[in-house]
Amino acid sequence: MSLPETAFGKVIFGIGILAIYNGVQTLVPSMRLTNKIYVRKPKEATAFAARNMGLWTFTSGLIRLYAAYNLENAAVYQLCMWTFALALFAFVGEVFVHKTAPISSTDIFGIFQDPLAVETLLTHILHHITSANLGKIDVIVGLDARGFLLGPTIALRLGCAFVPVRKAGKLPGATTQVAYTKEYGTDYFEIQEGAIKPGQNVIILDDLIATGGSAKGAGDLVKLSGGKTVEYIFFIELSFFKGRNVLDAPTYAVMEFDD
Repeated sequence: MSLPETAFGKVIFGIGILAIYNGVQTLVPSMRLTNKIYVRKPKEATAFAARNMGLWTFTSGLIRLYAAYNLENAAVYQLCMWTFALALFAFVGEVFVHKTAPISSTDIFGIFQDPLAVETLLTHILHHITSANLGKIDVIVGLDARGFLLGPTIALRLGCAFVPVRKAGKLPGATTQVAYTKEYGTDYFEIQEGAIKPGQNVIILDDLIATGGSAKGAGDLVKLSGGKTVEYIFFIELSFFKGRNVLDAPTYAVMEFDD
């Protein structure tokens, strides 16, 4: 069997093979060839839950293998993307944060415990960027601090710059500062002067959008630097907060929670 012709097809093919491998290892532990990180072991899972997870992982791998050779088919492509989204949802947890006000937040760090999940998230975001007619991207701006998790890798694969936006006092040298409103108060973001050149096209990346205050602050910094924000990208959107309504450019989220 020959590999798919396109680079994206090859990536989907590889992820499909890994998913099939993980599914077989989960379904038949006696066939497990390695205990490396690629073998996903459900924590505190019953045998029934483990079997279901194995069947789903194996099936999603088969779907991705088929999709790798048929990406021009819109229905097949959407089905493939749907398997990615469901796979990522399985790694997302919920934590309760209480600072000035009680807020339910979303924990995305489970994704980073599995390299296949990380590659799935990266592939999804990169394919969106390269297929959304955004034009040439000059800079990926990552927000302090979870925007730093994938921001540099995405910038590297796109062949563009990565620029961090950090909390006040964290960056060396001359900086530009703006205030922004969070769910529980006001804070300050800074960017290094000259990091973004006038006229550059910028994507702003963060893990989550709720009310949109921090993303808006980053957008204000891009504007003050002379850049143009062409899109905001988030791993997760809590859509009931309607945070995208305060932003000055289109918004894309890999996963969306509406309650």
